[in-house]
Amino acid sequence: MSYEGIDLSNYPAMQPPAGQHSNFVDPPSVENKLLIINCVFTSLMAVMIVIRLVIKGPITKVLWWDDYTCFAAAICSIIHAVVMMEQCEQIGYGRHMWDIPASKLVDKDNLRLLSANNIVYIVCIFLAKVSMLLLYLRIFPKRTRLGKWIVWMMVFLGLFTAAMLGTAIASEFKCITVGAQTTSLCHNISTNLIIFQAAVTVATDFYVLVLPIPPFFRTLVQSKRKLLIALIFLTGLVACAASTTRLGLFVAKMGSSDILWVEANNSSLYSIVEINTAIISGCLLNVPAFVDYSRELALRAAGESVTKSQSGVVVCRAEGQDMV
Repeated sequence: MSYEGIDLSNYPAMQPPAGQHSNFVDPPSVENKLLIINCVFTSLMAVMIVIRLVIKGPITKVLWWDDYTCFAAAICSIIHAVVMMEQCEQIGYGRHMWDIPASKLVDKDNLRLLSANNIVYIVCIFLAKVSMLLLYLRIFPKRTRLGKWIVWMMVFLGLFTAAMLGTAIASEFKCITVGAQTTSLCHNISTNLIIFQAAVTVATDFYVLVLPIPPFFRTLVQSKRKLLIALIFLTGLVACAASTTRLGLFVAKMGSSDILWVEANNSSLYSIVEINTAIISGCLLNVPAFVDYSRELALRAAGESVTKSQSGVVVCRAEGQDMV
């Protein structure tokens, strides 16, 4: 791509610092790190979703809205991973700015692709939280005090997500031209608004985690599955820690010129962990039922094998007697 007669594919998006040189061929990149973390966490999440749907669908036939929203969050997580890897492949996301041709960052389609995952992230986190809240609502009815707090949080999340989505979609059209980030609107969206969004995300993460703790602690004392309940909250705590770290790193690194390297090394890594652990946390309750069902199938298969073996022995003996 050329700009005013200059072939921008031969020029870096940013001049390298002293002692560094641009490398368009095989530059340092965190693409492989992003790929590995995406594969590990998305695969774990997919396994847990399959377990949840198998138990709630064909076996117990109690699928409800918490399961549907959890499945939708899983689809969003996969889209998030695919878009991120496409950003790495097409644009050079995860490289230093001086290792990316300037032509990559003046292309409107590339700029839209760079901001697309913000929309996916907003939807994904919303669905994961609503799924967890709907699960709580199955345990604690709406007429209870806790049930009312759950409903109010879902209303707040819906309104907040709608506002953030509207802003993110608007920025897809308003803030993708060369020099658009210098306008006050686009600058505020890419800095102050993202910090506000991340701060609210952290606060609501902890709210969703802490909300059922008092009644769950009473259950924990009486339950034989203390380890499972503790594991659910530990997984939720990992998601909260990831979102908190993501916010802290964004604030600490805000203003860096090497934006694609910094974001890939910080925000993106923790977004992957946050999204997938939030989904996994909501699926862990189904693991004991799946283990019991698998054990039952294994015992049934072993019993059928023994029966067939015994039948074969009887037939052989009968044939031997006939020959005598």
